[in-house]
Amino acid sequence: MKKKLMAFWPYASAFSNKHFCCGVVTDIDECGNVETDGYGKGHYFKPVAFFPVKTGMKLKETLDELEERHEVEARALRQRHFAEVKTVVDGLLPFNKGKV
Repeated sequence: MKKKLMAFWPYASAFSNKHFCCGVVTDIDECGNVETDGYGKGHYFKPVAFFPVKTGMKLKETLDELEERHEVEARALRQRHFAEVKTVVDGLLPFNKGKV
């Protein structure tokens, strides 16, 4: 029996905070691209790492936790930035106090 592998590949999108995607490998083409169970037949990705499924799942959990922490911290940074901009605008335009 072949050992199942989990593949990881980089992901960048303006609409997602994910930095990596992953899935259990169902096929590897002649160029080394992988098809996975989670993305369906015919969708291939260029992996940067392979792990046994058990190790890959632990890594995925860690990456998910890091990505969630990143999103929470980024949201807090945006809120602080908006508050600072509001303070500057209110200071420069006193007639506009509280309306930004």
